[in-house]
Amino acid sequence: MKFRSTLMLLIIALVVGGYIWFYEKKQASTDEQEQKGKLVFTVKADDIDRVELAGGKATIVCVKDKEGEWRLEQPLAYRADKSQMKSICSRFETLNSERVIKGSELDEKKREEFGLKKPRLTASFRARGTEGAISIGVDTPLGSGAYAQAPGAPDVYIINKSIYQVLNKEANDLRDKALIEFEPEGLSKVLIAHAGKRVELAQEGNYWRVAQPIQAPGDPDKIGAMLRKIKYLHVRDFTEDTPKDLAKYGLDSPAYEITLWDRKDQAARTLRIGKEAEKNVVYARRDGVDAVVTVNDDLLKELGRAPGEFRDEKVTRLAQGAVEEIRITKGDNALLLGKSGEKWEIREPEKKDADGTQVRNLLRAVTELKSTAFAIPKAGELDGYGLGKDAMQLTLKPKTGEAETILIGKKSGGKVYVKRSNAPDVLTVDAGFLKECVTDPARFVKKEVAPPPAPNPAKPLPGGMARTPGVVKAGPAAK
Repeated sequence: MKFRSTLMLLIIALVVGGYIWFYEKKQASTDEQEQKGKLVFTVKADDIDRVELAGGKATIVCVKDKEGEWRLEQPLAYRADKSQMKSICSRFETLNSERVIKGSELDEKKREEFGLKKPRLTASFRARGTEGAISIGVDTPLGSGAYAQAPGAPDVYIINKSIYQVLNKEANDLRDKALIEFEPEGLSKVLIAHAGKRVELAQEGNYWRVAQPIQAPGDPDKIGAMLRKIKYLHVRDFTEDTPKDLAKYGLDSPAYEITLWDRKDQAARTLRIGKEAEKNVVYARRDGVDAVVTVNDDLLKELGRAPGEFRDEKVTRLAQGAVEEIRITKGDNALLLGKSGEKWEIREPEKKDADGTQVRNLLRAVTELKSTAFAIPKAGELDGYGLGKDAMQLTLKPKTGEAETILIGKKSGGKVYVKRSNAPDVLTVDAGFLKECVTDPARFVKKEVAPPPAPNPAKPLPGGMARTPGVVKAGPAAK
C-alpha cells in the first residue's frame, strides 16, 4: 500500500512538472515571437554594406569594402569611423516599434503633424542585396518616442527617439579620427626626421635597436610609449580637405616627419607635423590623404628625443625569474650555476647544492644594472676598458630565447666598464654588483646547518634521586 502511494505521488509530480515545463517553453516562445514582431527590420548588422543618411547639410553615403573596412563616399572620400558605423548598423538591426498606427487611421494632416511630410532625417541601408529605410519625424508629445515611417509604406511607427541622435551625423562625425593605423609589433622600422637630424629605429623579433645615427639596443619602454602616442593620435579638427597652400600650415617643410614600415609588406606610412595652430595644437597631414587636420602636440616631446635617449640604459632585459643558468668566467676560473626545479645548484667546477639566496642576490644585482654613461670604442680600444680577451664574462641563459653575455672590464672609482656582446657600445655602471659576481664557488655553496647539541645525560643525585630537567623525582631509596 505504501509503495502504491509513493508511485502515485511520483507520477503526479512528473505530470505537473512536464506541464509547467511545456507551458513556460510555449510562453517564452510566444514572447520571443512578439518581440520579433516589434522589429522594424529583419536584418543582421554584419550583413549591412551600405548606409545612406539624408537630412543634414549633405547626404552621406558610406560603403563597406570586401575587407570589411568602411569608407565615406559622399560628400567626400575618406576612411569611416569603425565604431560609429558599427553603432549605426546595430541600431538598424535592433530597431523596435513601440506602437504601430495603421495607415487607414491617418490623413495627410496627421502625417504633417507627425513631421513625416518633411522628415528630419531619412536613413537607408543595403544588406545582401536587400534594402531598408526609415524616415524620422518629430518626437511624440509624451514619453521617449518619435514618429517614423518606412518611405512609401502607409503605417507609422512610434520608435525610441534616441535613434535620431545615432543617425543624425555630419560627414566629419563619421570620418575616422585615427591619423595612422598600425600595430607596434607589426613594424620593422621607424624613421623620425626633425631639425635636419634623423633617428632610425629597427625591430628584430621582439627587440628594438637604435640603427642610426648610433647603433645600440633600444629602450622598449621609451620606444613603446612613443609608438602608442602615434597610434592613438586623433584628429581634433579637419581644417582643409583639398589644401592648395601647404606652407601656411608649415607642411611644405614639416617640423617632424615620421615614417613607419610594415614588417609584412614593407609598406611605408608617413605622417607630417607642421606648425602650431593654437596653444598645444599643431597641423598634421598623412601621406596619401589630402586633408590637413589638427592634433594635440603632446607627441612632440617623444619625437624630439636625441638618438641616445632611445638607447636602452638597462644592461639586460632578462627577468630575474626567467634565468635558469649562469656562467661566470675569469681567465682559467669558471663557475656554472644551474636551476633544477625550484632549487639552484653548482654544476662546475664541482657539483654541489647552491644557496638560493646568494644566487638570487647575484641575479637581482645584474638585472637591475643601469648605465650612467655610454661610449663607442674605436677598433682596438676595448683593451683600454679592460674588455679585451682577459675580461670577466657573465652569461645568463633564460628558459626560452637566446643567452646573453656581458663582458666586465676595469673599475674606475666606484664604477666599472661593461659591454653587451650583442652591442658595440661600452657602458659605465655602478661597481657594487661585483661583490655578488665572483667565480669562487664557496660564495654560493649551501651552508650545512649544524644539528642542535645533544642534551647532557641525567646524573643520579645522592640518596638515589634521579635528575631530569626541571624535575626532581624520588628514586627507589626515597621514602
